[in-house]
Amino acid sequence: MELIKKITSKTVGYDKPYLQTLFGTTLAKDGDTIAAYKVVGIVSDIRPGQSDFGPYAKFIGEFVCTTENGEQFQSGTALLPTTIADLLQGAVMQAREKQQSVEFGCAIGVKRDSTSATGYVFTAQPLMEFKSSDRMGNLLHKLGMQPALTALPGGRKDEMDPDVKAA
Repeated sequence: MELIKKITSKTVGYDKPYLQTLFGTTLAKDGDTIAAYKVVGIVSDIRPGQSDFGPYAKFIGEFVCTTENGEQFQSGTALLPTTIADLLQGAVMQAREKQQSVEFGCAIGVKRDSTSATGYVFTAQPLMEFKSSDRMGNLLHKLGMQPALTALPGGRKDEMDPDVKAA
């Protein structure tokens, strides 16, 4: 498995020059589609960004990508096609309100589309339902440990939450 700075279609081998070489073969006519790669991960944060192509969401967490050729990549950052990124972004924002992360998996494909500026579009198919995860809480539970003591809302830091039992 290769560690890379970020998982994107380009960094895992599906960049514009490569995809355009497929126009004469696998992606010969409009609507032709190929499977490209699968990404699974645990998202803990989102950072918005802006590029020449418009706004995007940079997902922060733990990610593994496996291409259709069997190559594997791992990263702490992933930029996903808009179709899946928009869905995942909503789930992550809801989970962050509860201080949780989101587990996900998706398959990314490439579809020939002559109306697109590049001649192709990315497709995305969820492999599982997005699932909120309290990874730290689960780890503490497995180890028989209690969560950290918290301050009462608006209270002093040395005031403990009465619902949290001391160890």
